[in-house]
Amino acid sequence: MKRHYRQSLIKLIPSLVINWLIPIVLYSFLRSYVATDTVALAISGAVPTLWVMIQMFRIRRIDWIGLLGAAGFGAACFISFLSGGESLPIKLYHPIVACLIGVIALVSVVIQKPLGLVLIRSLKIGNPGFFNSPAARRKFTLATVIFGMLLIVDGIIHVIMALSLSTSVFLIWSKIVSLIMAVILFFAVRHILWQKT
Repeated sequence: MKRHYRQSLIKLIPSLVINWLIPIVLYSFLRSYVATDTVALAISGAVPTLWVMIQMFRIRRIDWIGLLGAAGFGAACFISFLSGGESLPIKLYHPIVACLIGVIALVSVVIQKPLGLVLIRSLKIGNPGFFNSPAARRKFTLATVIFGMLLIVDGIIHVIMALSLSTSVFLIWSKIVSLIMAVILFFAVRHILWQKT
């Protein structure tokens, strides 16, 4: 299980670059060449969305979380267009999607079908017998609770930043906050899943 965990982390490196680094660099570059910061924000935000679409076509499997994020981004750009180019809808799509996924994760725990366990079973990683054990269910239930709560907190922080910071400052702090949340989630879930029962 630890080996699969490390392999998954290595595979996350390209995703981290595309979702965190490229949007900031691209926004900073484009801001001097486009009419508004909204246009630069939309173009830089389209990169992670395009990456999700490419990955789904490549592996021929639907990534529902990625698809939800892509749909949220598309809707945000459309609302921004209808509002005359306001950047706030694009800033708010991430926290709205994050909170929605967080709520879904917590609801999955309430109905005793923790999202973390459902996802790991669908990936068919490790020993299927282990994931059917009570110990595995307890671990993945706790991991799903932490995942859901962190996403909701992340969403709330992003809303506050979107309403109080300029677009350029928001973009940088948005990535920093998301990265911090991802690190917290990584270490929390690793501790839960690797601890002996």
